[in-house]
Amino acid sequence: MLWLALGSSVTLLLAAALAYQHAGVRRDGARCPAPGRMLRVGGIGVHLHALGPPAPAAQAASLGAQSPAPAVVFLSGIATSSLNWSALQRDVAARTRAVAYDRPGLGWSDLGPRGLTAADHARHLHAVLQAAGIAPPVVLVAHSFGAFIAVLFAHSHPAEVAGAVLVDPITWQEWAAPGPEQRHTLRGGALVSRVGALLAALGVVRYSVTRFRGGAEGVGRAVLGSFGSRAVAAVSRVMGEVGKMPPDTWDAIQAHWSRPRAFVAMARHFAALPASGREVRDALRERGGPFTFPLVVLCAATATARQREWLGDLATISARGRVEIVPGAGHWIHLDRPDIVRDAVFEVLEAATPLDVAAARP
Repeated sequence: MLWLALGSSVTLLLAAALAYQHAGVRRDGARCPAPGRMLRVGGIGVHLHALGPPAPAAQAASLGAQSPAPAVVFLSGIATSSLNWSALQRDVAARTRAVAYDRPGLGWSDLGPRGLTAADHARHLHAVLQAAGIAPPVVLVAHSFGAFIAVLFAHSHPAEVAGAVLVDPITWQEWAAPGPEQRHTLRGGALVSRVGALLAALGVVRYSVTRFRGGAEGVGRAVLGSFGSRAVAAVSRVMGEVGKMPPDTWDAIQAHWSRPRAFVAMARHFAALPASGREVRDALRERGGPFTFPLVVLCAATATARQREWLGDLATISARGRVEIVPGAGHWIHLDRPDIVRDAVFEVLEAATPLDVAAARP
């Protein structure tokens, strides 16, 4: 009888948890609609948010004609959404078209049937821009893992890139052949992702983050602690991102991380990281010479000497590249020092050769 009673209690608890999560997802849909538009690309729904004046699809190529400024396309880090660029996107939109999108499984985009490497994401980005009618060339602004996508996009479509700003990018040297420290990070990231996906499905992430935001941090941590240290790490990651973002994005970020698919997408990114690093390494080795577009590589003040060396090397992939160490900034430079990133974007926009931009437009 005892086992039967326990089984019934567990069943009721699971049913209540699933009902709580289902109701929360429905509320999220009404409270946090996608700010942009949904496109169907590669068989899945993709969210793209564009602000600012749309550039014309074509421009007369008469001598001396001023080409419109290229659109700026923002690429987020390993498990972050288009919301990560909200403040900077608004600033850039005052000058030109500013475009942010959600990779599969992140933000408002569908998860998709499988994991993707950085090269897959670069091909997907190209298809997304075509579907959205974003005329090339574009300026790519990429944070962390997004730099892998930017480099591979430029490798495949060099004429479609007017410039790039890489914000504390990860490098192939660190991830193409992971050492013990990197393997530990990958295993930890995969485990946190799996635990997070399970807890999100059961409504635990939703409940805990709500308690955190409501000021009952002790309650949230107590609930998570009952599921182990990885559960605390999973939700602490969410709160770490939320805390640095503009307040008007907090509800949507909480909604995204309260669903399993965000954690599944994060796990897929970690799993593909070594292969993605090798793709970048091989692409750069295949090139016969450096890119010709302006490039700014922003390095966190907290970077190690070796990481600074690698980022210095990365800046040399363009004949017009430079690296800048950003004081007072950690890995999230665009949240710690958005002014520095904004200035770098405007620098690259101004450096893009007008005739080159005009020639690249269809």
